[in-house]
Amino acid sequence: MNKNNIFWIYTHNFTNTGAPLVLADIVRELAENGMRTQLRLISWGGKHDQRHSKLHKELSDEGFSCEILELGELPPTPKLNDRILLNSLAVPEDVVNLAQTWLEQGKISRLDWYAHEANPKIWLPRPDQSKRLKLLLENKNIFLKVPSCLILDRYQSWLGYSGNKLGCQTPKLCIDRKAQVLFDSPRPSFDKLHFQLTAMAGAGQKGHLWLLQVLEQAFAHPDAQQKHLRPIELSFIGLEEGPYAAFTREVIRRGQALLGDSFHWTYHGSKQDALAAMVKANLSVSCSLEETFSLVSAESMALGQPLLRSQTGGWSEQLDPGMNGFDLGLPGPDVRQEHVDLFHQLRDPEIFSNEHLIKMSHAAREKAQAFRSVTYSDWLIGK
Repeated sequence: MNKNNIFWIYTHNFTNTGAPLVLADIVRELAENGMRTQLRLISWGGKHDQRHSKLHKELSDEGFSCEILELGELPPTPKLNDRILLNSLAVPEDVVNLAQTWLEQGKISRLDWYAHEANPKIWLPRPDQSKRLKLLLENKNIFLKVPSCLILDRYQSWLGYSGNKLGCQTPKLCIDRKAQVLFDSPRPSFDKLHFQLTAMAGAGQKGHLWLLQVLEQAFAHPDAQQKHLRPIELSFIGLEEGPYAAFTREVIRRGQALLGDSFHWTYHGSKQDALAAMVKANLSVSCSLEETFSLVSAESMALGQPLLRSQTGGWSEQLDPGMNGFDLGLPGPDVRQEHVDLFHQLRDPEIFSNEHLIKMSHAAREKAQAFRSVTYSDWLIGK
């Protein structure tokens, strides 16, 4: 890419959530490859929203060009050899249409798209939208990436396209110098079990209430009063104060009722704040109804925490069942007896000894190293 050309990156917001955080890692890597002055980041909406401004300020302070446009505002017209990356299917529809039109009309020579959404039909529901994208993949210089193999299968089925312009780009596990001390901390011990679930509660899709129900039933297990079992603590990290505040309050109320002082929570904040809370736990739970990869699961693995994980996007890349964690099966709202039995058995040191769980902790940390060596440059610069 010529130094005189601009690399435009369009994203739906600058929150400290999945897709924008991956975007931050992408631009930092591109900057390390000498492209800092060529990068232009544009987001839509959230100009007066503090949640949206945190990552925007962080990247701006690092010297990146970041702009927030109002919904309905269109980005500047690029030059022919400028590059455009759409970071998410949730970029405003008029912006997506414009970028595709530029490619169709030859006003840009290449378009890249990183789809972080598990179900493309929610964001591109009309048949003409998927048909248009398929034609572009077949006939134009567009590269569409998704975060995991499970999600790739879903997109291939949706588009009826399995060519090499649709592929998997695993997110990179980036650990900056401030966070490195957390990841270098001693591996957890397991005299007690401290589960953590790190996710905004939303409307319930991340499984907070499901996990509380599992624990409640595990405490009532017929063998629970007959053995010396490990005590349990639970942390919900990154809860939401905004549109879903009422649901968050219900989650906190039920957590306190079940566990008392052994229940902890933090509200949504910076990535550093989340990691500082996560490191206090020794087991990580990912029980969402949908995930495309779950980067927070990879971070938990790097902290030495065995995973309890449902079969959502990223499951096959992260979990070796019985080696670095436990398979919760297909996602769903219902608590099954095997879930209750698993959580009960984890409390029992005669079934899962400290040595066994420490071995799984080592395996989790080792498995996470593969995600640290991921690169975005091969995709975005190498072709």
